[in-house]
Amino acid sequence: MNAYEVNVPIIASANTWSSTQTFNNQFISTLSTGTAPFVVSSTTVVANLNADLLDGQQGSYYAPLASPTLTGVPTAPTAAVATNTTQIATTAFVKSQGYLTSYSESDPKVGALTTSYMPKWNGTSLANSQVYDNGSNIGIGTTTP
Repeated sequence: MNAYEVNVPIIASANTWSSTQTFNNQFISTLSTGTAPFVVSSTTVVANLNADLLDGQQGSYYAPLASPTLTGVPTAPTAAVATNTTQIATTAFVKSQGYLTSYSESDPKVGALTTSYMPKWNGTSLANSQVYDNGSNIGIGTTTP
């Protein structure tokens, strides 16, 4: 045993060491869940301590907070209707706003107009204009260009 190695008996109460301690065996804590087995006040990173691992993964394994690239089908909470914040808008939120999700043109008003007349908007609906186009000739104000 050198000057920095100690044989530590089972300790029943808190201890504070003011010098370097080396342990040659496993550090085993019998404290109940929720109680830290030891406290370190230093913020210095200790090489090979593995305290920087989360579930056995280095920090680079996880997506960064700034501009993360997610894979699979990530989910997020759906905001209430009419929320106006900078939070992420899920597809469920967008659909709940009542925006148009599909469109199919079927305007019977155009089909009801006189053949070969260009339609015009009269303020309330489509109506025949003065322009007549039979595919070969164009006439204005006449049916026989």
